[in-house]
Order: sequence, then C-alpha cells, then structure tokens
Amino acid sequence: MNLLEWIAGQYASCTKDTKLIRFYHTQLIRRLAKPDRIMVLRIIDEKDLLIDQAAMESYQRGFAMGMALAEDTANVLRRCPSACSDSPTGSRGARQTDCRL
Repeated sequence: MNLLEWIAGQYASCTKDTKLIRFYHTQLIRRLAKPDRIMVLRIIDEKDLLIDQAAMESYQRGFAMGMALAEDTANVLRRCPSACSDSPTGSRGARQTDCRL
C-alpha cells in the first residue's frame, strides 16, 4: 500500500447497508443453484473491484491536481508577493495588475 492509498483509506467510509445485503444474499441462496450463485457473486465482486479502482484513481488524480495547484500558487506568490496583499496596491506599492503572472 502506498502513501496515497493509506491517506485515502483514512477518509473512506463504508456506506453499504449490511442488512439489505444480507437479505439479497439470502434471496440468492434460496433461488439459485450453487454454480449460478457463485457466478453472480463473482460478477458482483468484479464490479465492486472496478468501482474501488476507479475511486482510487479519481482520488489520486484529484490529489495530484491539488498538489499542482498548490505549487503553482506558491510560484506565483514567490514571483509577485503583492498578489497576496489585501490592499488594492499591494504590499510594496505596485499595482497588482503590474505583476506579470
């Protein structure tokens, strides 16, 4: 497990209703023969795996985008310190529009 997977795991939460899952599982057992049950459960497992992989990829892309945004912001602030000032003229008297980003 890499660091991003560990971080994502800290914020992940299982929202499945276990009673509902048990109910449907019982229905499968009652209505399907064992080979059919196995096939259906494998399909569900594969679907869940695809969903988990897509969620992790999305988290990793979002994390990378956030890091890139933070780096870009830091670069802008290093080049133009007046960009972080609340005053219209900036901290050094230069107008913010004079700073080339």
